[in-house]
Amino acid sequence: MTAQQVLPLHRSLFDQADVLRDMREQDRLSKVTMWDGRQVWYVTRYEDARRVLRDPRFSVVRDRGLPELSPGRDTTPGTLGRTDEPRHRELRRMFTDEFLAARIDMLRPHVERTVAAQVTRLLATTPPADFHTAFSMGVPEETVGSLLGAPPAARREFRRCLTILTDRTTPAEVKSVADRDLYTCCRQLVEQKLTEPGDDLISRCMVGPLRDGRMHPEEAFRTTVQLVSGGHDTTSATITVGVLTMLVKPEWRQAIRERPDVVPLAVEELLRYHTPMTDGLPRVALEDVVIGGTRIRAGDGLLVCVASANRDERVFDQPDELRLDRQEARRHLSFGHGVHRCIGQWLARAEIQTAISAVATGMPTLRLAVPVDQLAFREDSFIAGVQELPVTW
Repeated sequence: MTAQQVLPLHRSLFDQADVLRDMREQDRLSKVTMWDGRQVWYVTRYEDARRVLRDPRFSVVRDRGLPELSPGRDTTPGTLGRTDEPRHRELRRMFTDEFLAARIDMLRPHVERTVAAQVTRLLATTPPADFHTAFSMGVPEETVGSLLGAPPAARREFRRCLTILTDRTTPAEVKSVADRDLYTCCRQLVEQKLTEPGDDLISRCMVGPLRDGRMHPEEAFRTTVQLVSGGHDTTSATITVGVLTMLVKPEWRQAIRERPDVVPLAVEELLRYHTPMTDGLPRVALEDVVIGGTRIRAGDGLLVCVASANRDERVFDQPDELRLDRQEARRHLSFGHGVHRCIGQWLARAEIQTAISAVATGMPTLRLAVPVDQLAFREDSFIAGVQELPVTW
């Protein structure tokens, strides 16, 4: 069995319970074959996933044997997501204050203005329209671009490159070019901030460490790549999926419109049920470790299937139901776990919460332009979602 055969989100997001249930019914870890023929352990249970993700004996470093998710895909070594301790902790401290929940609360007015502008822009067009392209993609593009102090041309280049990189069918040579283009764009942005600092994250967090030697230029360039890639596609895809959920489940739309207090928990449930990362989180064992009764040998690769862990019935009551009031939804692993938990999680939450609230209240006549069974789901992407979301109003 190959990794692509067992990865779950390759059909309707509302019709995957049986696939994920089959994964979790295995009491012991199983092995799957990656695209390059390498066999890796597939981690599908919630507690096993948490153990692997927080255990320092499992590395995220490419040179230590980390499984490659696809040919031609750059795993951005030397970044927050691809550096082990203690260097990971040193790098993360440089950015922590920028991503604290309290700091993100200060950014909410900007996010709200961005989302309001997207609503106005969409309503000014002639329906039908692809909601994902016309609305969702613009929210993180503007938010992250503004946070990094990126000019409009760089923001457009971010979108172009990431569209290529998240498509599983993109030829390796095309993906490599897009990786280089994204890296070049981010490097130029950092170099510009070194000579012309501004009021932005790069200037506040990287310029000082670059000048005094605490950060290597390559770390700054590649960390900027990670901040761009991590902040765009998963957020926009989740916004689109959240709006789709409201369109097919009117009770969700009504509750979000009439009871703003339900929005934060509703977003956690969306993140749990519609886990954004389809391929899982790769790790490599640095020494022998026993996980779930299975001995993992040093050098073995692992793939942590967060989508399956998020449906574990030992943690989530009736996990295949999408519930507005699910209190345990906050325990989901969609932002990861342990020291490598997504640093931008509070920003992503702010964007998603603001977007679905604005759509529920500001676009009351929004509806699907095609039957739901005609939607094309992202079978060939690393990110769960739809290829497009045709809407009218």
